[in-house]
Amino acid sequence: MRLLLGIIIAITTAFAFSAWAGKCVITENRTACKGQEATCFEKCAGKLSCDITKVVGAEESCKKEAIKNCTVFRPGITKIKKMTAKFDDKAVTDGTPAKSEFS
Repeated sequence: MRLLLGIIIAITTAFAFSAWAGKCVITENRTACKGQEATCFEKCAGKLSCDITKVVGAEESCKKEAIKNCTVFRPGITKIKKMTAKFDDKAVTDGTPAKSEFS
């Protein structure tokens, strides 16, 4: 009985959270260091840019995820990473009306 009750609570909680959560789509654009294109772009399946989709609770969380992904961990391979983000298909900005890019 306790197991059944635990399962019901877990399912109810999961459905409740998903009803409040939103879709965060982060578009990552990469610039490679000279001669490092293949290694740099393998994170995006060989392309200059790719989308990363996450489920988050609010627009601010989406913005934080985009900013977190800006960090260049391989400076000899990746020269620049720039992110744009959308939360439930609405552009996420840094507060400046014309700027929705994070780097």
